[in-house]
Amino acid sequence: MIPYQVISEQSLSAGYGNGYTDEQETYTVYWDKDVRYDYAAEIEGNSMEPNFHSGDIALIRKTHVNDYDGCVCD
Repeated sequence: MIPYQVISEQSLSAGYGNGYTDEQETYTVYWDKDVRYDYAAEIEGNSMEPNFHSGDIALIRKTHVNDYDGCVCD
């Protein structure tokens, strides 16, 4: 199993969502796939269903993408 560091007390949701702060406390989750990522945060609520569910962990990689409202960047 591969460990992933998840930023604690930070969560993601659609719409206005929740903002990031300078807090960098983390906890570890494990998954059987090796994925390159820069940040990981927990999804909160059902605003991104059916694709993402509350409690899922999003692995986020910094890229230079032109995003827009409603864009799902993968």
